Amino acid sequence: MPLLSFLSSERYVFDIFLRLSGALAVEKVGAIAKAICRYDRILVQKLKGGPFRQDISAKLQSEGTQAFSVSSVALSLCTEHGDKALRDRLAIQLQAWLSPEQMPDRDM
Repeated sequence: MPLLSFLSSERYVFDIFLRLSGALAVEKVGAIAKAICRYDRILVQKLKGGPFRQDISAKLQSEGTQAFSVSSVALSLCTEHGDKALRDRLAIQLQAWLSPEQMPDRDM
């Protein structure tokens, strides 16, 4: 949550993060992209063997977790969708992604 709070602090912070989060060539990989790769490796290890869905790999669970994190930040910065707290939105999305069988029957 500290990272997501920082990314959602200002629109330009999130914009810079997204623009520098990937690279078109290996020699142009920057510090943000390298940090995301390290985060992915750590998250995969944390998710392996966890109490989460077994029908997909820990790698795919990690990718989805990161995608929902970015989506939650983006929606929190959107005036039309900013009515829900980032933490609450992300919790609902991650529960649906990682433990769908435990999801209560409700809309977001």
